[in-house]
Formats: sequence, structure tokens, C-alpha cells
Amino acid sequence: MADFSQTLKQTWSGSGSTLSGTTTRTGDGKEERRIAVGAGVANKEVDIDFTYASLTLVYLLSDEDVTIYTNDVSGGSPANTIALTGGTPKVYLSSANYTNLFSANVTKMHITNAGATDATVEICILRDSTP
Repeated sequence: MADFSQTLKQTWSGSGSTLSGTTTRTGDGKEERRIAVGAGVANKEVDIDFTYASLTLVYLLSDEDVTIYTNDVSGGSPANTIALTGGTPKVYLSSANYTNLFSANVTKMHITNAGATDATVEICILRDSTP
């Protein structure tokens, strides 16, 4: 039985109409991180690890433009590079025709904020190790 349940709410509005829906996923593990990344900081290390195939819901959001790199960045070949535009979330929702944001297991993340303003990065991950 799953220990955690998370809900993603989505809304579309325009031309005088609004559509909205919610999707709930369950899992036995979750990570919720809020990481401060100073202006001009490169490769701030975040100790987080997970198996990408076990992900059921991922929600990444930053208030400033940042780039997330997974695993080793010292050799210039991260497993994944995820660019976040300030205020625009990146989402993965299993079994909903979304593309997983990760293509390899994650052993750690590094976040780069090349901008002139401090950033706050939200990382919310729900996983199910027994799908």
C-alpha cells in the first residue's frame, strides 16, 4: 500500500472559458526540497538520489532561470540537463503521456544560477518502488 498521495491541479483558461482537472498519484517515497541558489552560483550540489523508472510525479519550479544537472558534472557529461525558466514549472506525470524528465538514475543534482538574482528552486518528487 502506498504511503503518500500527491495531487497535480491543472487549469486552462482563455476566450472566456476555463477547463481544469486534477490528477492524483501515489507512491511509497517522496522528496520535497526548497533550495536557495545565489546569483551567479555554479553547480550547487544537492544530495538527492532516486531511480528514474520509479517516478510517478515530478514537479520542478524555480522563481529565476536555472539549470539542473544530474550526477557527474565535473567531466562535462551530466546524465540529464534540465533548464528551468523562472515561474514556469516542468512536470512529469506517469501514465499520462508525459515524457519523463530523467533518463537515468539520479545520484545527485547540481544547480546553476547564471543570473544576477538569487533563486529558489522547488523539487517535488513522488516515486513508487513497487509499481
